[in-house]
Amino acid sequence: MKKLITTLYAGLVIAGALRAQQPEPCGHTAYQHYLEQQYPGIMQRQQELYNQALQQVNRQAALRQVRSDTVFTIPVVFHVLHNTNAKNLHDSLIISQMEVFNRDFRKRNADTSTIREIFRSRSIDTRIQFVFADRDPQGNPTNGINRVRVTRSTYGGFSLNDDMKFSSRGGVDAWNTSKYLNIWVCDLSVNNLDALLGYAYPPVDAPNWNPGSFVPSPEHDGIVLHYKIVGRNNPFAASGALAASRDGRTAVHEVGHYLGLRHTWGDPPNGVNGCSVDDGIDDTPLTSSRSNFDCNKTRNTCNTGAGDEPDMVENYMDYSSHTCQVMFSAKQTGIMRFVLTQFRSAVYTAAISSDTIVEAFKIFPNPNREGRLTVEIPEEQLKSHRYTLDMTDMNGRRIWNGIALKGSVNLLGTQLVARGVYIVRILDETGRVARLERVLFL
Repeated sequence: MKKLITTLYAGLVIAGALRAQQPEPCGHTAYQHYLEQQYPGIMQRQQELYNQALQQVNRQAALRQVRSDTVFTIPVVFHVLHNTNAKNLHDSLIISQMEVFNRDFRKRNADTSTIREIFRSRSIDTRIQFVFADRDPQGNPTNGINRVRVTRSTYGGFSLNDDMKFSSRGGVDAWNTSKYLNIWVCDLSVNNLDALLGYAYPPVDAPNWNPGSFVPSPEHDGIVLHYKIVGRNNPFAASGALAASRDGRTAVHEVGHYLGLRHTWGDPPNGVNGCSVDDGIDDTPLTSSRSNFDCNKTRNTCNTGAGDEPDMVENYMDYSSHTCQVMFSAKQTGIMRFVLTQFRSAVYTAAISSDTIVEAFKIFPNPNREGRLTVEIPEEQLKSHRYTLDMTDMNGRRIWNGIALKGSVNLLGTQLVARGVYIVRILDETGRVARLERVLFL
């Protein structure tokens, strides 16, 4: 009976989309139920992982666990499965999709200007970026696009079976999923209707598991995308129900799942009030249900009384239109960075990025022999952020920690600072480094 109910649930998600002639943008929830059918107990384990990440982020530990100016770079391979020329997407669409990843995850999208004032300070650069894989698993040069002619016309159906991920089942085998983000691009239609736009496999390798007890084989790991919504201005999404999904952000949403995020409304079970579930992240407001491919900024599905906030329809993890999805929140970013360092630690390279530096911030004099250090912050920055200052010596020993910078000009006494070179950092409320300076005290 459990198997029947689970399969039926996944089928209902797709069947409902077919009846409404409106595709399901994300099959994440249905896929979780499919995995539960195959590996009983996996949903509970994933919830335990998510709760662990939440605890870390809410203590700010995840945001400070790695330096906030660290940029994570993830190599990507696109497996393009096609049985017709139309489904063998042009390189330009795949490249466009990568540009969208880096634009949106690095907060370089111009449409952040549309974020409402109440949420503007919560939108941050995740410092996660993506590159095409340049070597295949055998060490041969590659452009990161693996095109494979297949005999199947579609991999869609009333249940999710992952056939596209296995050559033995008419698909394409994954490249080592611990070293690459695998993205399968294929036809997910059902009865020639666009039923599902994508789904992702979230991390499940939580600590203290018995190896292999609940985890599907690594070859399942990655993201699946309907070929019609890959890249910006995909010609197959020019009109009709797919027109709201033309900016490549279905894939951004699915990478959010790959890195541990849930939908902003938390996917409550049937009969459960969504306002009591939510996504568990306190800088995304309580939301009882998904948006409906629109950009309704009057939407407020949970009345929480004093301090009530509207739904964050601007968030990539909602189902709003692509013209509305423009941000990840600070604590969503904390979740993703925590998941990378703890559960996907082999898939990225990390480096300190110089683009964290904000030249308008001033730390002087340097060299310093005056007995005080002056820190200047532009008034404009103080309107949307709170800043603190840390200082360590060259051995990493903390000299100052979390000194509040409350005005545009801050004077700090340095009479007790021994001679030497120190690292001075200005951080915003998310732990992001706004300014880093090596200061010589004489």
